[in-house]
Amino acid sequence: IRPAVIRDASWITANLRPLDHEEAFCQLPPDTPTAVLAQWLVMSSDAFIAYLDDEPVTLFGTSPINAACFNVFAIGTHQMRRTILEYCGIRPVRISQFGRVKGSPATQRAKWLEAARRAGREDA
Repeated sequence: IRPAVIRDASWITANLRPLDHEEAFCQLPPDTPTAVLAQWLVMSSDAFIAYLDDEPVTLFGTSPINAACFNVFAIGTHQMRRTILEYCGIRPVRISQFGRVKGSPATQRAKWLEAARRAGREDA
């Protein structure tokens, strides 16, 4: 894990997992280049990159929302799971991501909450 540099952050944002891409770009204009997201994350936050075999695979860090609140982010390639979670001894690894929550119907949010509850009970 090293401090983020734009070159490697740009590579990660250009090769994101589809769900990370959807999450990262949902609030940006549709034609925003991936390098713009990389530059914003590196320049406006405390950002770090995890490497696997000297290849950048995960960009993570915090960015300030205001003086008392920070946004925490982690985006990556398909290797993110192996590099961070499994390396730290977390097994089994199951990742659940939910679509855009803001503006989603209440019925959809209820389904997501039930899925999260069910996954928690299975892993307990």
